[in-house]
Amino acid sequence: MAVLDHTETGLEKLIVGEMIAAGWLGEQPSDQAPIDHRNYDGHYGVYPADLVEFVKATQPKKWQRLVAIGGGEQGAGEQLVKKVAADLDKRNTIDVLRKGVQTNVGRVDLLARRPEGKADANGEADYASNRLRVVRQVRFDPKSNDSLDVVLFVNGIPTATAELKNRFTHQDVDHAIKQYKENRDTKNLLLGRRAFVHFAVDSELAFMTTKLERKQTRFLPFNQGTGGAGEPGRAGNPSPADGSHPTSYLWREVWQWDAWLELIEDFVFVDEPTADEAKAGKKPVTIFPRFHQWDVVRKCAAEARANGAGRNYLIQHSAGSGKSKEIAWLAHDLSSLHDHDGHKVFDKVVVITSSTVRSRSNRRRSSFAACQRLQSNGSCPIDRRISIRERNTSACALMAPSRTASFRVSTASTARSLRSCAQARSVSRTIASGSTSSTGRRDHHASTTRRACRSLTP
Repeated sequence: MAVLDHTETGLEKLIVGEMIAAGWLGEQPSDQAPIDHRNYDGHYGVYPADLVEFVKATQPKKWQRLVAIGGGEQGAGEQLVKKVAADLDKRNTIDVLRKGVQTNVGRVDLLARRPEGKADANGEADYASNRLRVVRQVRFDPKSNDSLDVVLFVNGIPTATAELKNRFTHQDVDHAIKQYKENRDTKNLLLGRRAFVHFAVDSELAFMTTKLERKQTRFLPFNQGTGGAGEPGRAGNPSPADGSHPTSYLWREVWQWDAWLELIEDFVFVDEPTADEAKAGKKPVTIFPRFHQWDVVRKCAAEARANGAGRNYLIQHSAGSGKSKEIAWLAHDLSSLHDHDGHKVFDKVVVITSSTVRSRSNRRRSSFAACQRLQSNGSCPIDRRISIRERNTSACALMAPSRTASFRVSTASTARSLRSCAQARSVSRTIASGSTSSTGRRDHHASTTRRACRSLTP
């Protein structure tokens, strides 16, 4: 059984040490004070060395052209950092990572996606060149010299922050949340315009938010439940068999190298307000999945990758647990899913729902609207050529081989949302994901127990 250091610094060292061992870049924890944070540029809000090294490794020809224009490597690096910082200020971190920046040598990519399908040696090499770095005690405020316990960088760009507490030092996750609400300047560059999610963590519980608003900040639980993901239980987390902290799933699974890139590529998106909402003062909101949403989508994708088409699955939800976004994320994930031999598993994703969505607010929360927002963020590959038929239907979730090219939805508004969501892919086998009938079958969704992608067939 693991012997744990029951101090806040001990928890910090444990997390960073495990992440570095699992592939992240960073400064190996020791008895000395960390110094890697000095390489963070607080003026521009980036880690310049990793940004430059990623571009050098993945786009050498463009880098050489930047060097020629900049009068040397130092000048090219400085110009690149300034350009990326300016785009981060104008756009948002997710958009800049996914779409890169336009420079005087063309588009410079800032994230290398994992190749889909058949082997691609160059693509795999670029993907492996992504520089994920974990940095302790980042001085985010030059005026006060205050620091954040942990910051996660991807190719030099901050993506997440974390405040850590340890109950054995008489501080817990509530103290971390209070610290974010009361002692963290929301106008700060790193906190307000760079990192897209902030975690409050102790040894037993984890919470997260995507927007810091002082005392109005809303932290959401990011826990598995005491029974483990997808199993019956109460609020909290199970104790791992190896004796480690109950929140170890956070850095071992969610912050795992490939998983964190997948979150950036396929899950996180920005919900932009409508024109009327923007006039009323509503701001864009970053959507980051809660643990149960992220977990069930990945489990369903893993099941489909291993077993292919032709199986039935049922996912049980409680009211308000985020079904609509799960459907959107799952539809997006399955539309580009390949098996272990590089063959595409599904050629079409069909979503069938019996819910009639009437109010404007509910329409914006529907799975189709969520899929539309994924597409606007450059992350929803659904076939543009589909025909959409409006039809009330009563159907349980099903997965079956078929040759249909239609989405059956219940209202014109969701049909329009889905149509504008579409983006080119081709067709043959089908997965349909829907809900039970709206009349008399809502008990299927009333249970708070979540069965994560449990197969209904042998």
